[in-house]
This record gives sequence, structure tokens and C-alpha cells, in this order.
Amino acid sequence: MALNGTGEDELSIDCKSGWLMVQNDFSGKLTKPEQLKYALQCTGRNPSERAVERYWTQCGGSSMSYEQLCLAMRRERKVAMADLVSAFHAIDTNGDGYISTEELLRMLSKRGEKMSREEVGEIIDEADYNRDGKLDYTEFCHMLLSTTDKCAGLAKLNAKRTTSEHAAVVVAPTTTTTTRSTGLPRQSDRKHQYGPSRRQQDQEAQEERSKER
Repeated sequence: MALNGTGEDELSIDCKSGWLMVQNDFSGKLTKPEQLKYALQCTGRNPSERAVERYWTQCGGSSMSYEQLCLAMRRERKVAMADLVSAFHAIDTNGDGYISTEELLRMLSKRGEKMSREEVGEIIDEADYNRDGKLDYTEFCHMLLSTTDKCAGLAKLNAKRTTSEHAAVVVAPTTTTTTRSTGLPRQSDRKHQYGPSRRQQDQEAQEERSKER
């Protein structure tokens, strides 16, 4: 396991970071499986509902300690490129090498995620760098990895501040509420986190040009 500048290994940092995203300090316990899932997601992991239920049940089904979270962290590997390839092909149902709004909406609906066509369109729009209205593999990977990196970075910053100040600095789970099936921020959180979408930026630029005329 690689060590950082302070001698801590990556797993230890992940455990502290994930825990402090849902708890004030290390003396309490997780009381809901949703807290476990969120802590894992904030450190670059994407556990299935079945895995979360299994980890939670193994701890008695009522609560989970910091040490028990660390065991779950150790067992749940981080998202790898192979996972992204599988996810891309699962969503790209017609096999044309692109993910359309319809395909992403269909996948989210099957997983029970309640999102409107407009919300799914916003997800596509924010990651669609070549502006063709759909996502290729590179855009899809960038979308997922950048979201994961932002969440993990926020978790580690929170852990560092808490440790150095010897005080609880809690970032509420609602700060970046992720969808259950993709780990992507919801509509309201994406606007706060990333600012205006590309479509909105284009509209604003067009309005400015109209005023200049």
C-alpha cells in the first residue's frame, strides 16, 4: 500500500475521509446503510445495493463502527477502467458506441432513479465536449471519474481539516447527493457544484451579442 507524505497508507486516508463525511468524530457509529454507501462512494468506490446490505448485515444490522467501516473499505475495491467499459456497454444498448439521452434515461428508470428527461439531458450536456448531443466513451469516462475525484477530494480535505483542528468539520451528505445507480450529482447539486451548463453559457453569450448589436 502506497504511503503519503505523513506515512499514512491510502486505505487509512480513505477510511478517515469517508467516515468524516457522515460523522462528527470517530467516537460515534453509522446508524443507516445509506451512510455506509455514501462513505464508500466518497472514496471512489461504487458498491452495489446487495454489497451494502451484506456489509451492514454482517455488522448486526443496526449500526457500524469506524473499524467495521474500514473492513468494508478494504473489501470494496475502487472503480477501475474495466468497470467503466462494462458500464458504458451496458448503457449503450444499440451498440453504436455512443450513449444518448434516451439510453441513459432508460437505464436510470430501470434502476429506480426518478429523473426527468430534462435532468438527464443536463447530465449529457455537461459532459458532451464535442457538442454532438451524445456521449462517446471518453466523455463518459471523464464524466464519472471527474465526479468521483471531486467527491473524494472533498472527503480528504474534510478529514485533513478535522484532524489538524481537532474539531468536527462535517460536510452534510446533502452537499453532493448522488444518484443511486451512477454516483452522479443530482440536478440541483450539479448547478451548485459546476455552475451554469454549457447550454446555459451559450444562451448567455448569445444574449450578450444581441445587446452589443
